[in-house]
Amino acid sequence: MKILLINPNTSQSVSDLIEAEARRAAAPGTQVSVLTAPFGVAYIETRFESLIGAYATATLAAEHCDQHDAIVVAAFGDPGIDGLREVLDIPVVGLTEAALMSACLLGKRFSIVAISRRITAWYRECVQANGLLDRLASIRSLDGPLQDDAITAIGRLGDASTRPLLAKLQGSVPRELQPTVSAALCLQGVDCDARLAYLVETLAFATVNAGYQPLLRGAVHGLSVLAIAGREPALVALFDAGARAPESARAPIALGVGTVALRKPQVVMHVLQQRADVAPALTLLRDAFDMLSEDFEKENFALEIRKITHGKGVDSAIEVVGNAASFAGCIAATRPGGTISNVGYHGKGDVVPIPRIEWGVGMADKTIRTGLCPGGRERMERLLRLLQKKRVDPTPLTTHRFPFSDVERAFEMMRTKADGILKPLILF
Repeated sequence: MKILLINPNTSQSVSDLIEAEARRAAAPGTQVSVLTAPFGVAYIETRFESLIGAYATATLAAEHCDQHDAIVVAAFGDPGIDGLREVLDIPVVGLTEAALMSACLLGKRFSIVAISRRITAWYRECVQANGLLDRLASIRSLDGPLQDDAITAIGRLGDASTRPLLAKLQGSVPRELQPTVSAALCLQGVDCDARLAYLVETLAFATVNAGYQPLLRGAVHGLSVLAIAGREPALVALFDAGARAPESARAPIALGVGTVALRKPQVVMHVLQQRADVAPALTLLRDAFDMLSEDFEKENFALEIRKITHGKGVDSAIEVVGNAASFAGCIAATRPGGTISNVGYHGKGDVVPIPRIEWGVGMADKTIRTGLCPGGRERMERLLRLLQKKRVDPTPLTTHRFPFSDVERAFEMMRTKADGILKPLILF
């Protein structure tokens, strides 16, 4: 099988990234060729630029189609794909079409991160052309709401071609977003030591100076992102700052530490083991999880979801915390006929209450599933295959081993979190 990937942009670094991913995913015996548009723009952002990219793609396809068994149009919007399918007698696949279909296999709805707001209207048209507009949850742009998440997503891609964009943002975004841009550039390996030092200094300044809460949250977000990526000095900085922070600054820092603990507990455990005085750090972690629990109990997130969905509620809600308040919120946030999937471990209380009105007094046809969600067996089989091929290493989380005869002691240690336990391995 010979597959030709055509990049309608003129950016060679993008083509290199596409080729690397294609070769990693290709089946044995598959030959992959990648061509870059000889003219056009480095990054297609408008409908007109897409037309130019379509012409460049058509030119390359015409010259090389007889040497390949299939063609992949590798740019958002799939420039020229309909015309190519009309004239070529080999399969033509679009990167956007494939991505949208793959997203639909993984969930009911999906979102798109765009480089700017001006591109969002065209992106929405592309989704509509694929018949999936009702599955589109949102399009987030780097200059729109949730900018910090969008910038962080760009950094995590690891694509060198986005570095000029991030460098440009460094000089244009508001002060409170500067730490997020620095973290994104660090994720891409750009002057990481200097950017980490900037984040630490910014955190120190915003911690002791009142009136800089947005900058404080930005510094915490940037350091949390780096800690989740495995950069332990970032987490050390959060612990150090949180231990001496005044009450007004302590809460954002604690929540940042809690975020790291939820995403990368092994990093937190390793950092704690290196600290001479662990008590202040443990207190900060305790405060983080207390606040997270209070968020579920005090904030009516189900009401916010109802607002977002215009009163309809979501098709499916997944409870992962093991908290009675969040379980009740999932029921309230789900539409009639929807599904609540519970995968959280409820370790407290004698009962898990079901709110009567939100449950439709038993008449709303809401389904509650426990254990694995639908399709869970297939997901578990995929996970086991990843373990067999050693693409996932669970050993950092497996802190204790027990024979089957000690299974009750293992569960008790999990309940009390004794001896720094994360996950026990039961040996049969």
